[in-house]
Amino acid sequence: MDAEQKYTGDSSYDVDQNFIDKIKEVPISVSISVARLIDDCYESISYNSNDSQVYGGVIHPKKEAIFFNLEIYKSEDEMPYLIDFNLIDADDYLDLILKKTYLKPHDISN
Repeated sequence: MDAEQKYTGDSSYDVDQNFIDKIKEVPISVSISVARLIDDCYESISYNSNDSQVYGGVIHPKKEAIFFNLEIYKSEDEMPYLIDFNLIDADDYLDLILKKTYLKPHDISN
């Protein structure tokens, strides 16, 4: 697993090559909105030293809802590690909301 360290403002995290490859497949407006949402929700992602977690998210780059999930590993001892990214449908996103594993932005205007 290749990782590249990224730093944005107060947030710092490692990014797997698989995550980078998949985020490059979506339009730049989508990838920028996803990055902003991750940065906005960085502190609210819970720690789990035993395993990676899947979080859902929704963005509205052109007034349409785009749902996605990301796999992340976050422990107290290491910086978060973004592993995977996938576009998903609304039903899958709602399942993640029910599990309380979704990125909830502080400012809804993304």
